[in-house]
Amino acid sequence: MVHRQDARWRVCLALIGLIAVSAGTFQRWWLLAGVALVVAVLWWYSQLSLLQFLKRWLVVLPAILGFALLFLLSSGFQAGWLKAVELAVRITLAVAVVFVLTATTPVPALLHALGRLGLPSLLLATAAFMHRYGSVFVDELQRMRRARECRSFHPNLFAELRDMGWFLAVLVVRAFERSERVYAAMIARGWQPENGWPEPIAPRMVTAAGRKPGGENTPSTHD
Repeated sequence: MVHRQDARWRVCLALIGLIAVSAGTFQRWWLLAGVALVVAVLWWYSQLSLLQFLKRWLVVLPAILGFALLFLLSSGFQAGWLKAVELAVRITLAVAVVFVLTATTPVPALLHALGRLGLPSLLLATAAFMHRYGSVFVDELQRMRRARECRSFHPNLFAELRDMGWFLAVLVVRAFERSERVYAAMIARGWQPENGWPEPIAPRMVTAAGRKPGGENTPSTHD
């Protein structure tokens, strides 16, 4: 049911939910409760996986623990633990809102919806390219790790940190070079940044005699 709705409605609903989470506190508990209720209903209709959500939540868990420790040190235990719990609840709800949006909306549909809502085309093109080539860089990192393991490398903590820095430096250089080549190729094909992300173009079939399959002559460069 949720997957069949217009992606623009899902984006607007997620934006409203994030604003409500950012404005909600334990004193304005009804905002947080309303967001939690809507997320729970959409979650149930969409039949989403709790395990996938926990994987996303574990990514932000270090940030939650860091802010909780900061509140405890700055405000004391009595006042700090309440702020820490409130922050954990708000971050968890924000992650749940984003998870429901991304799990029910494919990336092309999400970018298309953002474009129809007025997001600048240059930002859309940047986001589309980041999504397209993110997996390329992950594959590149895996190949580099396999090459290191094939050389019978026996890492320790210092060597692992050193090599991770070297890997990241090499990936940044390769990403810059690849982006320059992709951009030059797209400009050569007539793409402009204000046009958004590129759409596939069907090639025109031309025979060796300079005729299209229907028999129409192609224009000559000497005419």
